[in-house]
Amino acid sequence: MSRLTYQLACLLTIGLGILLLSACSTQRIAMTPDGLKDLKPESQITIVHYDPEPFAIYRGEHAVRGTVLRMLLPIIGLFIQGGMEHSEAKEAGAKFISLSQLTDPIAALEARFLNAWQKETGVKKLELPQFTADDDVGVLKTKYATGYVLDFHTLGWFILPPTQNLFSRDENYRAVYVARSRLVRLVDKTVVWQGTCEYDPDSSPRPTLNLTHLDGIDKGIEVRNAFNTLAVHCADLLWRQFFGRDAGPDLPSPPTLEKQALR
Repeated sequence: MSRLTYQLACLLTIGLGILLLSACSTQRIAMTPDGLKDLKPESQITIVHYDPEPFAIYRGEHAVRGTVLRMLLPIIGLFIQGGMEHSEAKEAGAKFISLSQLTDPIAALEARFLNAWQKETGVKKLELPQFTADDDVGVLKTKYATGYVLDFHTLGWFILPPTQNLFSRDENYRAVYVARSRLVRLVDKTVVWQGTCEYDPDSSPRPTLNLTHLDGIDKGIEVRNAFNTLAVHCADLLWRQFFGRDAGPDLPSPPTLEKQALR
């Protein structure tokens, strides 16, 4: 998918107030040297995660309908088409999850990030992961009271249809993953660090899928592998953002689900 295509998708979604709103607007907050020094081996860190945004599968099957809408209602037709396709994409995503038991890739992201992060910071005490319905900092302060919250949130996970235009024809579907992580100091309700991973056609992994993978015939293995690949990349990117590094962490890539099954 070209950068222009992704930008147009973001603009359309912002206009509708749906899927990628957070992904397109979330800003990063750099970790300061003083903030890093405040992390001690005995620091109390509570790991928190939230419900992900709905999984969606965009099949790109409604080009004719979209063309008619845009002819009849120019700009409004574009938003109507986008809203209808988003609704159908969420339904397709929910159906796929029910057939395959696909789960939010945040667990893979969280495990990899924490493995490298804890080694680097020396923090020894990590509270068991907690689920919270609301990511408001005030709510976190009320619920967890002391120490820090290190949270992870899937802002978008979806599959885009093949890109077809006058210049190229791509038969592959593309998995896209967007996530955010924060370190919140509860004593003064301050977000001391915030990182994001977003789809970048120049640097993000590009696991490809085809229609058979979206029908759940393989029990969702290829789709899960695709999102786990993206989650691992996201974890490494967040780690580099946290420590202000250009490379790392030095961790082996996890095996795919198929390789795990063969063990």
